[in-house]
Amino acid sequence: MEFEQRLLMVNLLGNIRLQTSSHLPIGHSFIPYDILIAVIKSYITNEVLTVKALFASLPYSDMGL
Repeated sequence: MEFEQRLLMVNLLGNIRLQTSSHLPIGHSFIPYDILIAVIKSYITNEVLTVKALFASLPYSDMGL
């Protein structure tokens, strides 16, 4: 990536983090954020996402969820 693209990506990630911390109950856990990303990804790709598949796709133990 060129410098401008990298800078735009970093700014975008910063804005996403700011917005999610304002609107999601993140606290010290990124579980709500990861769930949101998984749901949006399945919606955009028209994939069926079951609760079981959602939990299996997250990088957390069953006790963490």
